[in-house]
Amino acid sequence: MGCVVGKRVIPGLEGEEGSVDEYEEGPLSEAQIVKRIVACERTLVAPMATASGHPYTLRYAYVSQRGYYPNALDKENQDAFSVVTSVNGCRHAHLFGVFDGHGSTGDLCSHFAAEKVPEHFCAALPGSAAELAAASDDQVKRALITSYRKTNADLRESAVDDSLSGTTAIGVFLKGHMLYVANTGDSRAILISSDDGGFGAVNGHGPANGHAGGGGAGED
Repeated sequence: MGCVVGKRVIPGLEGEEGSVDEYEEGPLSEAQIVKRIVACERTLVAPMATASGHPYTLRYAYVSQRGYYPNALDKENQDAFSVVTSVNGCRHAHLFGVFDGHGSTGDLCSHFAAEKVPEHFCAALPGSAAELAAASDDQVKRALITSYRKTNADLRESAVDDSLSGTTAIGVFLKGHMLYVANTGDSRAILISSDDGGFGAVNGHGPANGHAGGGGAGED
């Protein structure tokens, strides 16, 4: 999103023309920046279990900072997120989503999707905890795709003007020892481990690549 110039200097650029040290302070005060941040107060937890049934704890958190636009200082934060723990009563099934709006009504689009995607996803899955625990990969994949498609259709029929606006979506669903990732647009998910480092779980969609993103629910 927007850019704020601070006082910190990148090593090696000290004193160069146009480097950040020529600014005494950024256009926003520290207090103003803090007001633009939405974040959980602490790391949150949810119960999980391995394939063999061994329990472990999932830790998650969220943070978002409203961008800085010199010509639109009051522009709304176009980021939105959703968290649904214990999906359909299943203690080891959790859904996370991040949505990045764009255009003049991007904030409305992203918040609309953050509400509707979980609603449609939960409705498309088996309704009981036991049935969801036994759900196949294909059932989960179809539910993710259905939730995105229905949300898109709902947005087109809603009062939100999406003619020149919209939102990306990245969703992560954890069920037991399985992790599913679905995306539309150029939002990404990154898998990181102490053994293998990090890598992108999906490819972004856009004019530059011209293909579907793949991932746990990718569909050409």
